[in-house]
Amino acid sequence: MREKIRQIVGVAAVAAAVLVVGLAIGCEREEFDPDQFDEVEDHQSGTPGASHHYDLEVDGTEVEPDQQQTVSVQVLPGSELWVNLDFPWAFEIDDADGLDIDTVEFDGDSMDLSEEKAVIPVSVTASGEGEYRVRGTGDFSVCNDEICHTLRNQDVEFVVDAR
Repeated sequence: MREKIRQIVGVAAVAAAVLVVGLAIGCEREEFDPDQFDEVEDHQSGTPGASHHYDLEVDGTEVEPDQQQTVSVQVLPGSELWVNLDFPWAFEIDDADGLDIDTVEFDGDSMDLSEEKAVIPVSVTASGEGEYRVRGTGDFSVCNDEICHTLRNQDVEFVVDAR
């Protein structure tokens, strides 16, 4: 809850600063300030994971029933972009009926972040054979030499197939 409040306060402070100053601040690698973003893009509807700023890949979705296995959710930056390592990345998974998910809330420390990609290791155990739809929401950020894109409330959806 504190993290959500901190994020909301942070976004409000950035919006106020942009309105008052009226300047767009770049996202240069050497001088990046995580409290000031050039662009905030909220994508809360439409195709989950659809953005020209990143691609979503999910590996390991075919699992054995009743065995704990890891599904790898990967956020890949779009063309000429890199993962913003200074941004407070977050990912939260909703409950999925019949699928036990070991951890449902992730932050940057529990992800494998590099400039090339962000990998979210989701440990799952299927209660039996079948398809399990997994939905979640993430806060991501990708940059180039001129701008950082802050992508909040990104819908993520994938299917785990237990056979």
